[in-house]
Amino acid sequence: MLLYGFLMRNNPKQARELHARKTATNGCYLPADKNKRTRIEDLLWMAAPQYETSYKNPCFYETCKTNETRTKFRCLPYFHLLGVDKCGSTDLFLRLLEHPHILGNDGSLNKETMWWSWRRYGLWLSRYQHPRESFGDYLNYFDGAAANISSNNKLVTGDGTPMDFWDFTGWKNIKQNHRLNHPKILTPHLMHHMNPKVKLIIIVRDPTSRLYSDYMFLKLGQTRTSKGFHDAVHFSITYLKYCMKRRTLESCLYDRKHIAMYKVT
Repeated sequence: MLLYGFLMRNNPKQARELHARKTATNGCYLPADKNKRTRIEDLLWMAAPQYETSYKNPCFYETCKTNETRTKFRCLPYFHLLGVDKCGSTDLFLRLLEHPHILGNDGSLNKETMWWSWRRYGLWLSRYQHPRESFGDYLNYFDGAAANISSNNKLVTGDGTPMDFWDFTGWKNIKQNHRLNHPKILTPHLMHHMNPKVKLIIIVRDPTSRLYSDYMFLKLGQTRTSKGFHDAVHFSITYLKYCMKRRTLESCLYDRKHIAMYKVT
């Protein structure tokens, strides 16, 4: 594991504590308190679930102790359809759902949880304007699927959030990236840590037609015409070059400095 190896080289005591956490029984992944400012969880420090080997989908029994011990059957996605935006990911996901052994989730369109790249950080599009959600909240998106999987170990579920492929705006909020100029840890590292055998699917499209389709879909331009698109692209390239005079290409792109450019055209 990435974090464990780093700690073994730099802080063996902390590494042993992490190992002890990971060999313990499944804990309780609590949902966020909607009435409070919920902290962003350090997923690499959390113990990954111990999955039941008798199920094809990664599922486990979560044990929560309050006034009484409560055990709940929980599941994570067997696969992530990572996008890309405007490449037919929704159509592909719906076609996958036609398979009798594949289930959707309780997110948008029974497809998108928007958790890994947005909701976990309190993000919505380019702004911090959504209540932060915990890993426990993420598990809740799969409760409907888990109820079916519990009685049929051949069933699987998935997450089809396109933003997980390209939107890393929240990278500075990952503890292992604090005070770095560009990220060392990104969404794929976090996914792998919590769900190491997850399958990743990507569907792509001609970049130019994809960009034009996304431009029209997001309605960010004041004049959604071919000329408006051309002007927006030209401005975006100019803006990116300006950003790169002061910062690295990676930091400009990861911070999505380009997302709001269409509105100025």
